[in-house]
Amino acid sequence: MKANEALEKVLNNLIAEGKSKHTIKAYRKAARNLILHTQKENIEDINDQDLRDFVVYLTNQGWKENAINKVVSHIKGTWKALELFEMIPKNPMKKFRRKFAKKTVITENEWLTFDETEKMKQNLPNTKAKATFIVGVRTGVRAETLTNPQRKKPIIDLENKKMIVTEKYDKTRIVYFNDEVKEALKSLFDAGYGFPCLHRNTFNKILQETAKKIGLNKPVTCLTLRHTFACQSRLKGIDIVDLRDLMGHEDISMTLIYAAVGATEIEKSYRRIWG
Repeated sequence: MKANEALEKVLNNLIAEGKSKHTIKAYRKAARNLILHTQKENIEDINDQDLRDFVVYLTNQGWKENAINKVVSHIKGTWKALELFEMIPKNPMKKFRRKFAKKTVITENEWLTFDETEKMKQNLPNTKAKATFIVGVRTGVRAETLTNPQRKKPIIDLENKKMIVTEKYDKTRIVYFNDEVKEALKSLFDAGYGFPCLHRNTFNKILQETAKKIGLNKPVTCLTLRHTFACQSRLKGIDIVDLRDLMGHEDISMTLIYAAVGATEIEKSYRRIWG
């Protein structure tokens, strides 16, 4: 089957099964770029070596590790679907594995201190930005829950201060929140807005502009807010296993990057006082 024809056919099948527009768009873009790079006409001729060569090409083009990993994930998802819908006899991308160093520790440039959080909150330009920020730093939800476009809107229970969110691989989980988040969401709803109410790029731009306004010399994005929730939770004494569940991590090694946060802050306090 012709490569582009097979791609559109499998994407239409995924749409019929309820895959989000965001996922379909990502799959289409990644797969089309791979097909273009291979210059192969038939879908069954494209294999894991082609993907490996494509990754080398992206690396040489200066793509960052996280961006390449997303492209690989989208391509593997597309080829998995191609096999599932019997458009190829076997999925060659199953063989593909990337070896890269795992993140082992969070740096102070990747999260906000309590003071920085308050300054950011006080200087955000409007209700939508402030509410989105508060939800981010007080729940640690991923960007696809915090902003649009997304998989599914969260089911919010203001009375019991929790919500059901749909995140990676269309898995659902319960996210708890406090009175501060409850009031932020209520102010959002009272103003006639839903949640989420901002596109990711728009919100990231607002965060960067606000950080610059208060003289904060570090990048601030949706991911920064997730890291902030984890790090501040550690400083308040939360157990690492409980934090894993609150972050929605399946593998605790992902949560362990926050394990030393408390010790780092204690050392900084000592150095500040005693030199």
